[in-house]
Amino acid sequence: MGTKKLISIMLVLLMFSSISQIGIATQKTNPQLKDSIKEKLDLIQDAINDKKADWVAGHNNIFTDKIDFIEEFLGCNLNESEIINQDEPISTSDLPASYDWRNVDGLNYVTSIKNQASCGSCVGFATIGALEAVVQIEAGEIFDCDLSESHLFFCGGGSCGGGWFPEEATDFVENVGVVDELCFPYSSYDLNCDQKQSNWKSRVIKAKNTGSTSENQNIKDALITYGPLLTTFKVYDDFSSYNGGIYEHVWGNQVGGHAVVIIGYNDDPGYWICKNSWGEGWGEDGFFNIKYRECKIDKKVYFFDQIIGNIQPSKPKIIQPINGENSLDTDITLQWDQSYDIDGDFISYAVYLNEGHKIDLDSEPIVSGLATNSYEINKLKKDTIYSWQVVSEDAQGSQHSVGKNLFFTRSPFAPIISGPKQIKNDKSYTYIASTEDTDGSEYYWFFQWGDDENSGWLGPYNSGEKVSASHTWSDDGDYTIKVRYKEDGIESDVGSIEISNTKTRTGFFNFICEFLNHNLLKYFFPQQLFL
Repeated sequence: MGTKKLISIMLVLLMFSSISQIGIATQKTNPQLKDSIKEKLDLIQDAINDKKADWVAGHNNIFTDKIDFIEEFLGCNLNESEIINQDEPISTSDLPASYDWRNVDGLNYVTSIKNQASCGSCVGFATIGALEAVVQIEAGEIFDCDLSESHLFFCGGGSCGGGWFPEEATDFVENVGVVDELCFPYSSYDLNCDQKQSNWKSRVIKAKNTGSTSENQNIKDALITYGPLLTTFKVYDDFSSYNGGIYEHVWGNQVGGHAVVIIGYNDDPGYWICKNSWGEGWGEDGFFNIKYRECKIDKKVYFFDQIIGNIQPSKPKIIQPINGENSLDTDITLQWDQSYDIDGDFISYAVYLNEGHKIDLDSEPIVSGLATNSYEINKLKKDTIYSWQVVSEDAQGSQHSVGKNLFFTRSPFAPIISGPKQIKNDKSYTYIASTEDTDGSEYYWFFQWGDDENSGWLGPYNSGEKVSASHTWSDDGDYTIKVRYKEDGIESDVGSIEISNTKTRTGFFNFICEFLNHNLLKYFFPQQLFL
């Protein structure tokens, strides 16, 4: 594979790996903000040391000189004067000293970290983060449940600039329900609720029972009984710099309210384990630990119970081609793991394919309604980047997808060249070129003779047709003939052949050689010695 193509592949993959930092990578560094961030970090680190706090502050994808207002990444409207009413009695049961829904009998029920970006949609993300885990816990299956934050947040009354209330989110889950992510994909700007797909009503799931509770022991009991919990807390200036450890507020003013998911706890030394919605580049791969009762993290939590409605099918995981695979033939088979459906619905598949690295699921798939987990594609373009995505769909219309994958088709094969390797000056020689690539419709050929001359583009020629070209050399030396072709506009790799000419002799030397050859030496030797 050529160096240019390898560099292109690396750049495209780097682009994909950067997309997860939505709304951040495109922002420019502010020199004044850079100095301010450095000063702020120094103050935070000094405060951590002074208070002997057990956490680490540093730069990350939120605490950076590219972001000025942390408030854009919050969005929870806190009710400071609220009186807490218990929906469940205070727990009196014996509880384990620690618990983590990422490792319950070796199973991880917590879904992947997401990124709300610069939209105050944290209530939507925290609610969905808890609900996704509860769906998997109650189903007894881990299938990468992926529900729509957009449907919950924008249809429920939230906005990027105004945020939302957790009570309204839990009411929406209980009374309306939420759809799968592909029914209403997320974007970090205000969306109209009408943008969801028309069959959304058959795709919703609900929690028949929602409630809230408080107090340390009762929260632990609810966590173990129901699953991960929606919670809220006060955010201060220092929180965005969290890179690990057990957070406690040490420096700065309150900047807003935030909603996250409690997924576990540890009584030694005493902290909640939480899932945030700021991407994997923040905290401990997107998670954080916070001391009990810190920033009112456990003032009130919300639980979900008794999931009803249509559960989406499992994610169809890619078998081949894997993401970034290159030098593939133009006839390939796309293959993925068979999805399954918790509800027992029939599952079909749709395949989307596009040149380049963008996929639009609003466009028409190349095939839909597939009952099998593979699809054969013929006559792709050579030396081309393709992106593809497979979507599984159940009988109710709920969908799931692994996301888009890239692959790269190979360049046309290098041509095969035949012809004399020993030549003489001032004499014309013919060379024949062909290729094993015969699936194109039109071929143009180009011969470089190694002496600064070339044939120009010859053609068009038909598939499988051999091409001949002639040339005369005038100078002594060794030459490399290089041949390439264009197949339907795509240029091949280069094929080559090394040639060398016979040294030119003087007229007198030629006369002596001819005389000896024909008159004397032929009587002593059975073969000629001179050419």
